[in-house]
Amino acid sequence: MTRGKRRLLLGLLALLLLGLLVLAITLSRPSAPAARPPEQGPLLRPRALAPQIVVGFWNIRDFSAASRSREELALIARVAHRMDCLAICELNDTQVLRGFTRELAALGGEWEGIQTPSKTGNTPGSSEYYGFVFRSDKLRIRSPPRILPERTYVSYRKAEIRALRDYFQQVQDEDPGDQDVILGGDFNRDVGDESFAELLSIPSMVDTTDPAPPTVVRGASTYDHILFERRYVTEYEGVHGVEAFDETLFGGDAARARTAVSDHRPVWIVLRVPERDDD
Repeated sequence: MTRGKRRLLLGLLALLLLGLLVLAITLSRPSAPAARPPEQGPLLRPRALAPQIVVGFWNIRDFSAASRSREELALIARVAHRMDCLAICELNDTQVLRGFTRELAALGGEWEGIQTPSKTGNTPGSSEYYGFVFRSDKLRIRSPPRILPERTYVSYRKAEIRALRDYFQQVQDEDPGDQDVILGGDFNRDVGDESFAELLSIPSMVDTTDPAPPTVVRGASTYDHILFERRYVTEYEGVHGVEAFDETLFGGDAARARTAVSDHRPVWIVLRVPERDDD
């Protein structure tokens, strides 16, 4: 990631939508007619009857059709396939998600992608799309992605985190009946950094990234995080992780892994599928 992008940019702000994700994504319902509108009543298990779903975030380096061969796209799909919904930043065109979902489907399941309609960022050079790929046989879209109004702080990291706290609470307050908001992003700050105090001051807020293993391919940084309020995201039961694809697919060859796939590893959490949404 370029130094210019090492401001929180809008990736983090857009990826607030991981929770308004499930922004828009909620569990699929069977095709049988329902007596109530789809946004009411119990949430049934996915069609595959899986007891849980895996939700992740990944900064995929310069992710575009031009930057990857089909073989490299297939490698990225192998890493992402274990997740049911993956939020992506550094998305740089409107074509790559189509090829990506084809590679994911070749590994099993039905997959779709969705992304913001235009690039957003501080400068033309740092602008990017934000998107999601998800198991359409398990999940469905409730509303399209949207970008929250931008506030960028160039040098004051605590101010950036404070702005994120405000965005998080803004989204949280939009619908008192649906407060399962999940924040994911590349914060360029390690676990335990003092700048996180603003976010972690929100009642029951947790950061699921651990001090180890790293979330980057080279070095010990833990820049990538998924955060939420435990009192609302009760489907989380403590299972989370980092996908060390550079070790499993490349035998620890960091240079090859960074070029073919990414310089960041995906982070993920496991959510239990409830019979009924509790909030």
